[in-house]
Amino acid sequence: MAEPKAPDFTIANNPHAFIHCGPVGPEGYDDGRDFSIVTSANNHCVWHSNGYKVEHIQKGYHEVSGHTLDVSQKEVIGRSIIAKNGDLVLNAERGTIYLKAKNIHIETSGPEKEGNFLVNSNGFIILTSTQEVRVAGTRVCITGTSGINIVSSNFINIYGYLETKGPKTIKSINNLLSEGWSSLVEGLSKSCGEVEII
Repeated sequence: MAEPKAPDFTIANNPHAFIHCGPVGPEGYDDGRDFSIVTSANNHCVWHSNGYKVEHIQKGYHEVSGHTLDVSQKEVIGRSIIAKNGDLVLNAERGTIYLKAKNIHIETSGPEKEGNFLVNSNGFIILTSTQEVRVAGTRVCITGTSGINIVSSNFINIYGYLETKGPKTIKSINNLLSEGWSSLVEGLSKSCGEVEII
């Protein structure tokens, strides 16, 4: 015999907020919602449905944590966002994403040819440091469709064998950026030799 199902229950329903356990809609219609919170003028809406959570906030959303943590401890965690499976998306198409920290570590751990770190920009990409800037890889390719400038007020040291080859055709930067990642990767692969990036 199946266990009796708990009835829907409204926790609060006043001019300030509506809090309800169960579906929200016409009588007899199940919209799949388990728990809903709606504040006045729909400025903040939260609902849980079949293991999912959706939250809509009309204005700013600020979270602060770690006020009393001991910063002398190494790698103490003040906030953690973990996606056990699937992707993690940060999207601010009409704004700017700021990352500020004492140190920033970015690491990919996918299998061969899938642990890629890709950066795409329709403006400048600028790397500056008060110390050294190092670029290392099994193969390093630098391609400039309009030219490459290496400027130093001191010595420029080059170690290794130098080879000169004729220019190879590569699509313009504008075309690469407008056509997306596949064209960008394809163009860089052709200009740098047979390199397959998935």
